[in-house]
Amino acid sequence: MYFAPALAPATRVLILADHAVGTGLGHVARCLSLAHALAAQGMQVALATQELPRFLAPEGCELLVHPPELADLLSWEPLERADVLVIDSYLFPEHWRRALRRPGQDLVFLDDERGQWLDGADVVINPSPLAQAATYALRAPHAQALLGPAYALVGPTFVAPPLAWHQRDERVLLSFGGADPLGLTEPTTQALLACLPAGVELDVVLPTQREAHVPAHPRVYLHHRLPHLAGLMLRARLALTQVGGILGELAASATPAVAAVTGAEQGAWLLPHPQLAWCRRVDGRPATGTASALAQRLAEAAQDLWQSPVQLQALSQLARATVDGLGAQRVAGELQARVLAAPVLEGQAS
Repeated sequence: MYFAPALAPATRVLILADHAVGTGLGHVARCLSLAHALAAQGMQVALATQELPRFLAPEGCELLVHPPELADLLSWEPLERADVLVIDSYLFPEHWRRALRRPGQDLVFLDDERGQWLDGADVVINPSPLAQAATYALRAPHAQALLGPAYALVGPTFVAPPLAWHQRDERVLLSFGGADPLGLTEPTTQALLACLPAGVELDVVLPTQREAHVPAHPRVYLHHRLPHLAGLMLRARLALTQVGGILGELAASATPAVAAVTGAEQGAWLLPHPQLAWCRRVDGRPATGTASALAQRLAEAAQDLWQSPVQLQALSQLARATVDGLGAQRVAGELQARVLAAPVLEGQAS
């Protein structure tokens, strides 16, 4: 088991994360996991977004709304006082990212390989199994790169070993993110009801950024994404989702998954990969048809897996071996080591 040494109590961390209408909750969720790990090690942590997220009850972390304009953000006291600045945003343009850097301050980017400027980073975090060191040697040549599922930012709920797959109820989880841009929630629910055995119950997580009209059904239970999504994962025998999103949490919860690959640029997710073997991926890129057709293919993949409990149990064990739940602690340990190794600049000790 990984244990990070104690952090310097005076270390102040500011995390800037995307959360506004249409962005979902993925950025905030993983930043909260990191914030919890940093706070547990003695850091003073603040998480700032464009709007205060709903459904959140953070522990050891201050929630803030950051100024919307760059000029105001640059003079914002929490930014000026921070020893470490973490940015998890698609919305900050390159000139913002360049301007936010402060002397003596570690600049950390969470990256999903969407082309954001990284050249000034001290640390880059990308927990995707597809992240390549060679890519970051070009994009962030001076940065420490924390890559792969070992650095998956999942919450403290996932640190303890999860309930064994065979001890779980016959439940399937559906969660297509806070935005669910393709509108997969409703048709996938209907397709699963038609093809899974009558005793299987469905936990359906409703998107927060669009209306989802899931008809009432005695086998269907409707939920909001936070704060109890972790509990839904830990009791499910199978989950349906999309790549990215909650795949890290599903792996840590030892829950096999069927995941839609929906982005035109996401073809690499369909290739064989040892760290994705626990997850059945279904091609849902734009050229493959409608959302209804994709929902049917997802349900058929789920049906195929459900008919093989031995395979599902093996995939459950493989998932947990891929993401052990300690990624946030590892990142906290790496950031601590950098802070403790850095020289103290004049006037910074106070």
